[in-house]
Amino acid sequence: MRVIRGEASSDLNPDNVVLGGVEIANGTLVYDDARSGSSVTITDIAATGEGFVIVGYCSGPVDFGDGPVPDSGHAGFVALYGPDHAVQWKHIYNTVPESYGTDRVAIGGGAVYVTGTVSGVVDFGGGPIEATGNTYLVKLDATGAHVWSHLFGAPECMQGASCGSFPINLVYSPGKGVIVSGAFADAIDFGGGPLMAPPSISLGFAAMFDESGAYGWSRTMDDTFSTGAADASGEWVLGATFNGDIDLGYGTHSSAGDGDIVLARLPWSG
Repeated sequence: MRVIRGEASSDLNPDNVVLGGVEIANGTLVYDDARSGSSVTITDIAATGEGFVIVGYCSGPVDFGDGPVPDSGHAGFVALYGPDHAVQWKHIYNTVPESYGTDRVAIGGGAVYVTGTVSGVVDFGGGPIEATGNTYLVKLDATGAHVWSHLFGAPECMQGASCGSFPINLVYSPGKGVIVSGAFADAIDFGGGPLMAPPSISLGFAAMFDESGAYGWSRTMDDTFSTGAADASGEWVLGATFNGDIDLGYGTHSSAGDGDIVLARLPWSG
């Protein structure tokens, strides 16, 4: 399989978006050579100034433009494309024997941060780790080399119990680090002790790490925040749709309908 580039091609669909020379349609990279059992799905993209980074998941034979990978298995990937739309580097993270996905990417400080969910054994560059539905956070340098990686779950989750989490948003703030947020069930520990959810109920989470990978803080949230960013002063701006009541630590807000929007600006320090 090979990626269709943004140059003239009769295969390009005018309804699709061409970003950095790669055609994107409905969240999926478009190919001109489909093979049975092969697929690549892009879940997030971030501009680097001269190029862009894409993340997602793939299966079967794939080609990101720098030559075919005969069988990627069921894997997550991260790939950097330069200003000439050529692949600068890529990683395909296979898991044995379960599934894996790279969900979000953030760029900053000359580094690439990626997060997602993993089940099975995977090696991000720091050695094999085993997980069951756990959230991970990885930092790569500008060349794609592994800097540090973290896997998050409660102790019983690491041992194969039925726990689960998934990230939804990843935000970088210059000189401050990253905040990963998402949802979890049962329990999750980011380094400050387990966060607990009531039985059969999922809660939102947020956790901050500095650029060295050191734990800053973590907290549960009444809802799962689907979007976020760092503002000009480096503070955390987030938003979501919610029902009922929500409290971000500054008082309770009540929904006036079936789905209200909450926007908040919170200190990066937590």
